[in-house]
Amino acid sequence: MSAKPNSKQAPAAGAEKAQKPAEAIGPTKPEGLHVIVSAVAKEGRRRAGIDFAHAGTPLALDDLTEAQWEAILADPQLTVRPAKNPEPEED
Repeated sequence: MSAKPNSKQAPAAGAEKAQKPAEAIGPTKPEGLHVIVSAVAKEGRRRAGIDFAHAGTPLALDDLTEAQWEAILADPQLTVRPAKNPEPEED
């Protein structure tokens, strides 16, 4: 007879999935937001028609289609974090 796992036991180290900062932003593309997208791989990554550097690539979400945003969020080889929005240009 095998023992049932105790539901109160803590998960094994690394078993829980780390939440991408982008999940805090949400899957729907917010308007006017700027993000930094970094490739996990040192050589970079191309997704949604955009080259992403390991050091990070700044993006204005207004420049992306909804499909591009969803592809970037869904890619486990990319990390997304909020960026400071640039100051508005004065004429």
